Amino acid sequence: MEIARRIRTITGSKENVRVKADELTKLISGSTCPQSISIAMFAQKVVSLCVKPTGSFNSAVYAYGRVIVHVTSKTEVDGCQNLHGLREGWAWIARFLNVFPANLYTAAALQAFLEMAGFALHKRYKTQFRKLLDIIARDFLTALKDRGDAKLIKVIVSLRSYIESNQFLNEPEGWRLRSSLESHNFAPDSDHDQQFHYQQNRFY
Repeated sequence: MEIARRIRTITGSKENVRVKADELTKLISGSTCPQSISIAMFAQKVVSLCVKPTGSFNSAVYAYGRVIVHVTSKTEVDGCQNLHGLREGWAWIARFLNVFPANLYTAAALQAFLEMAGFALHKRYKTQFRKLLDIIARDFLTALKDRGDAKLIKVIVSLRSYIESNQFLNEPEGWRLRSSLESHNFAPDSDHDQQFHYQQNRFY
């Protein structure tokens, strides 16, 4: 319950991420349960929230990611070694495209990965990342289309749109943590409503 409560109150500010990561680390390390069970509970609660997100989850999803990095690396965020950082993400997508067949499940996984990590991967790898997207457009999407499965149409369109519209150039909402709570998060008093008006082909 304590782990779940901390996870539910994560928001997209630096101070909140630091505090929640510290609290969760102490809970996991100091629990009367074996640490492996505490870690499993932490992972289960995070996955459960992803499956059934609350109203504020989407705007704080990168904050959740940063808390996970802090916890699991004491678990690359502000001096913490991320065991699943951009370098590992690049290696993963290279293996993914080299090994796995193009089907509904791999396409959905690829789309989710690009939407979450594409912006950061482009910032780091630039031209190489664009070459990777060219391979996806030329080989992966063609293989998907050749399957002739009507269920694939939506994901094909989404992936093609992501690539052709350069969506990876747009910083995702919540990717950059706020330094502190911002004034526009607070509702004004009713007395002031009228006075104030309140953002290839293999890679190694």
